[in-house]
Amino acid sequence: MSAASDPARILDLRAGPGAAEHLRANGIAPADVACIPAAAGGPKGLALIPTDKLLYREWLRDTGPIELIGASVGAWRMAALAQPDPVAALDRLAHTYVRDQNYAERPGPQDVAEAVTRIARAVLDGRALEVREGVALERAKVGDRYVLEKLTEKKWLLGGENSGHLICRDRHTTGDAVVAALAVLRALIEQDTTLAQATAPVHMFPQRLINVPIARGWDWKGHPAVRKAESHATKALGDAGRVLLRPSGTEPVLRVMVEARSRELAETHAQAIAETIAKAAGMRL
Repeated sequence: MSAASDPARILDLRAGPGAAEHLRANGIAPADVACIPAAAGGPKGLALIPTDKLLYREWLRDTGPIELIGASVGAWRMAALAQPDPVAALDRLAHTYVRDQNYAERPGPQDVAEAVTRIARAVLDGRALEVREGVALERAKVGDRYVLEKLTEKKWLLGGENSGHLICRDRHTTGDAVVAALAVLRALIEQDTTLAQATAPVHMFPQRLINVPIARGWDWKGHPAVRKAESHATKALGDAGRVLLRPSGTEPVLRVMVEARSRELAETHAQAIAETIAKAAGMRL
């Protein structure tokens, strides 16, 4: 049964004899849908995401259980439909499926595995640190002072940097790796778990740090080439990485740190920014 010959219609229905007879007699209702299959094919799957969102919002929202079957991108679409907020999950899928599969020229199995992990986390979890109820994340400027200000503002107890300078506000007000280590040990004992088990959900992105020589007092923040290079890398990485430029407090260098989903990306962007800074500062890298 087909409506393809009618230019006013955009939906082509294909059905077997029994289903076609039911459709002619009763039309189709959400209760008639017991299973939704989704085929492979990235471009096709991405093009169908708006239809998935429309079907859920306008038609399938209040139905009973439905079996979802998919292959490749179709499996991702069906996984998104199974989430508490399918529309938001489908939006995350459309974004991350493209963004997180910009591989290096010759990606290896580990690169593909990491990309798939990122897509799964985006579709299934949204923000990884919000998987557990009651866990929230706020970003502050680098430095104990700013972390403490944010903790005080939010009335939270724990914050810090991945260097290990953590503030446990119920114990002290400055970053201290020893206190942080003792807090971790206490938590492991109270939860009767191991460090490996407790950190299993954490996915660490590779980082690349380059120290670029600069003259003391040089206004790197006001240099257009430096800002442009930083902005380009930040936009290219999106939510799957970050860029940090910070002058050293002890030596005349500007620290360039790039965190990305792969070592190759981190190296590429860090090197590009560092070379731009060195050229702008009139220094050799």
